[in-house]
Amino acid sequence: MLPKIPGLGVTAGEMTCIQAAVATHSTNDEKIDAFAKEYGVTAENLDLCRMFCKGLKDADNLDRVRIGDLDIRHLRFLESKRMKASAEEIYRLDE
Repeated sequence: MLPKIPGLGVTAGEMTCIQAAVATHSTNDEKIDAFAKEYGVTAENLDLCRMFCKGLKDADNLDRVRIGDLDIRHLRFLESKRMKASAEEIYRLDE
C-alpha cells in the first residue's frame, strides 16, 4: 500500500527500505538483510535500510510501555533509550 500513497516525498530506493522495515519490524535483527534482499534494496541503500529497520523496531519496543514491559536493553539506538520517559508520558496522555 505504501507506494500508492501520493506525496510521501521518498525515492524509490527509500521506499524499498521502508517496505523492508515494515516487513521485518517484528522479527530478529539477523533477518534484516534477507528482508532487504526480498524487497529489492540495493547495496547502496543497505545501511539506510538497516537503520530504518532498527529504528522501527525501537519504536515498536517503545510502545511496550502500554503493557508495562519495556526493557531499554532491547533498544538499539541511544536516542531510543533517551525516549523512554517520553513514551511513558505519551501513553499517560491516552489514559
